[in-house]
Order: sequence, then C-alpha cells, then structure tokens
Amino acid sequence: MWHGYHLGYFLLFAVEFACVLAQDQLYSLIRNTRGGEEFFSRPWIRPFTWLFGRITINVSMAFAFLTFGLVKKEVWIAPLGSMYYWGYIFYFLAWPLAYQVLKRVLPRKKHGPKEMVKEKSVVGLVDGLTMEKSGLGVIDVGGMAALKED
Repeated sequence: MWHGYHLGYFLLFAVEFACVLAQDQLYSLIRNTRGGEEFFSRPWIRPFTWLFGRITINVSMAFAFLTFGLVKKEVWIAPLGSMYYWGYIFYFLAWPLAYQVLKRVLPRKKHGPKEMVKEKSVVGLVDGLTMEKSGLGVIDVGGMAALKED
C-alpha cells in the first residue's frame, strides 16, 4: 500500500545526499592536502578516525531519519526545532562554506606530470566528442583533456 508523499521523505534524501557529498569533499581535501594522507595513515590515528566517523554517521543519520520516521511535518517540526535545525545548517550552509575556505587555504600537493598512456591510437567517445589518445602530451578537446603525441 502506498502511503503518499511527505516532506520528511524528501528532506531525508536531501540530507543523505549532503552527507555523502560532504564525505567526498572531506576525502578530497585529505587526499589533495600535503601530508594529509600520511597523517591519517599512521596506526595510532586510525582509532580516532574510526571513532570520528562512527559518531558523525550516527548523529547525522539520526537527525536525517527523524523526518522519515515521524513522517508528518506537524510531528517532526518540533523536535527539529528543539535541535535548532543544526543538520540543515551544517550540511547546507556551514560545511559548503568551510569546504571552499579550506580548499583555498590548505597547502596543496604538487602534482607530477600527466600519466603516460601506453596504448597507441585508442579512440574514445567522451561527452559526444571523439578524441584520440596516442603517446604523450596533453591537448584540450572541447573542454576535455586528451593525450596526444607531440
């Protein structure tokens, strides 16, 4: 039996999407920051990262699933208000702003030359554009970077 459309369902999906996006952005910050991966790969840091991850998941998903579990807006609006809507403020306002600031402030890793392609004359279709990879060098094909022999 279909139980209808409720705002709480859509809010749950929006918060879940924001959580996954924030996680991917955090991982990209760690991956692209000089010394980030080395720091978090230390054995004594692993329990702290695990604990931080578990707490973040439990607290964030508890907030998100509240609207799903209580279904009707008249029921879940008061509990969310008592929590000052922190999940929406964090995931839709504070984190995106913090991410943009951190992306510009944190020291970046220096990336080496483009990876070499060993295949010769490999033709691919990317976003409707045919491009040819053959050897080394970089050429821009319709906004997409493709490798080309010099």
